[in-house]
This record gives sequence, structure tokens and C-alpha cells, in this order.
Amino acid sequence: MKNYVCEQSLGSIIGSSFKIYIKNFRSLFLIYFLPVFPFAVFAQHVQLEENVTAWVKIAASVSSFFVMIFTMPPITVAVSNICLGNKASLLHSYRYVFGKGFGGFLLTYLLLSMAMAIGFILLFIPGIFCIFWFMFTLQVAVLERISGRNALKRSKELGKGFYLRNLGVLFIMGIIAGVLGGLFWGVIGAFFTPDKLESGLYKLLFTTAITAVSHLLTPITLIGTVLLYYDMRVRKEAY
Repeated sequence: MKNYVCEQSLGSIIGSSFKIYIKNFRSLFLIYFLPVFPFAVFAQHVQLEENVTAWVKIAASVSSFFVMIFTMPPITVAVSNICLGNKASLLHSYRYVFGKGFGGFLLTYLLLSMAMAIGFILLFIPGIFCIFWFMFTLQVAVLERISGRNALKRSKELGKGFYLRNLGVLFIMGIIAGVLGGLFWGVIGAFFTPDKLESGLYKLLFTTAITAVSHLLTPITLIGTVLLYYDMRVRKEAY
């Protein structure tokens, strides 16, 4: 199995992200997609229903959001194992996270969210700097078990000197994922014509298909971030 812990170019990180996802699709599917998808579909479907109260819509969206947060540490562990030349394991990934240190991850996620929110509320530029500095915060919290402000500081130091390059890599990966998503959505849209969407069944199928495409593409960027994290550690720490 290939070891991905090495210095990588923009092209190799993008290529490796897709290669890792395709070769380990089953494991990553079980770790991320399977728990998230039912909640995401329900939340999307609820938003389209006119006779559902606002509180139900909010509850559905919040539950979907929190389930997605809970899957981020395990998929990070799984991708890290793959990068180190090991196999991704559903049980190991969840045991590693929830057996110890999940509270620290939640604290770190809260601080990260607050920092990002304050940055964008004050001005757009501080928000961009927060993205530069704290890009690897969650990876640090999960893989190094460093939490809170120390995780934010560690992320800032780890990416120093490569902020624009790292953000550029993730930006390009986001564009590629967006283009792929657009192609799939176009195919789906061609099948589900407006007259069909008047039917409750077709509306449910349409919502399910669109949500599936979105969440099937999400792990690609998560994989790229872990690859960048190890790329930084190799360059700066001879990891």
C-alpha cells in the first residue's frame, strides 16, 4: 500500500485525493456517508415541505449538521491511516475518536467556529486570514490530540509560509468537486422535469439524489486537507 506521507505538489495532492477515495470507497462510505446521508435527506426534504413548522425544519437541519460533525474525526483518522500505509477501518476510526479525546475535539471545533465567525463578521479580510491560519486545526485536534487554543496555534504555525499555496490547493479541489457535482446534478435535473416534481414521490427521489451527490463528493476535500497536513509536517518537521 502506498505511503502518502511525503512532499507533494498541487497536482499530486489532487490526484492522490481521488485515488485514495476511489481505492478506499467502501470504508470511507461506511464511515462518513452512511451515518450522514439519512439525516441530510430528511433535513432537505423537510425544508421543501410547506406544512412543516419552522421548529421542525430547524431541528432537522441542526441534527444533520451535528451528525456531520461527529463523522469528521473518524474519517480524518481513516484517511490518516491510509496515508501512513495502513488500511482504513470503520471500528478503529470510531474507537480512536470516541474512546478518548472527543470532548477536546468538540471544544476545538467550537473555538474554530467562533474564530471564523468573528473574522467574517468584523471584516472579510480577517475571515480569510482565519482560513489561512486555522486550516489544519481539526486535523491537529484529532491526530495529535491537541485541543483548544493550542490546536489553533499549532495549525497556524504548521501552515506558516504556505498559507496561499495550501488554500489554493483546496480551492482548486473545491472547483473540481463543484464541476463534478454540477455534471451529476445536470443529469439528475434532465430526468426530474418540473412536471414530475409536482409529485411527492418524485420530489423525494429528486431530493435524495441531489443530497447523495453532494455528500458523496464531500470526502474528497477532507482527504486533500489530511494530505496537506502531512505534506506540511514532512516539509517542516521531517515527519
